[in-house]
Amino acid sequence: MADLCISTRCCSVSAARTRARLFRASSRPCAAVSSAFSLPIPGNYPELSRLAGEGLIEHVDSGPRGRKLYRATDAGRAEVLRWLREDDPGRVLRVEAMLQGFFLWMLESDEAVALLDRERVFHQARLGVYEARAVDGTDWEADAKKRTRRIMLDAGIRYERGLVEWSTWAISELQRVEPTPDNGRSPTARVAHRRRIKA
Repeated sequence: MADLCISTRCCSVSAARTRARLFRASSRPCAAVSSAFSLPIPGNYPELSRLAGEGLIEHVDSGPRGRKLYRATDAGRAEVLRWLREDDPGRVLRVEAMLQGFFLWMLESDEAVALLDRERVFHQARLGVYEARAVDGTDWEADAKKRTRRIMLDAGIRYERGLVEWSTWAISELQRVEPTPDNGRSPTARVAHRRRIKA
């Protein structure tokens, strides 16, 4: 079987270019690729149709629950090589959870801490998945493809670990600040407090 395959159960694509796709190489969950880019499962099917329509992949097998396995064609592999050699990848960052962080001052202190703890728990869980994948018995030195995946899986591990450390630190920072008449109150509560003082 060709060395580049794609499954309807785990499809990852490049956000920078519609035609530049990353293909997964087995029917196992693609933790290495998902550490860098994820595509919701409902988005897999139109993407697969486009790939097939452009002659970049071909259907090679079917399984239970509508599972389909596709194989990259020669044109598909050539497109990946062209993307790697010629395209400057997109680097647009859009993480809604981080954007929320800029507005923590609008929350009560306990609400802000809870929001940050939500992120800590989420990234701790993701970190556990990636760390388990790294030691699941895969021979990461078997070939260049596996070595590359191990390198990128480590990028995901370092990213998640960094966010766990950051969210833990951010929580301690919020809890460290001594309460003041305004500190820890939302804007609405601050206005009400000041009105009571003036009265």
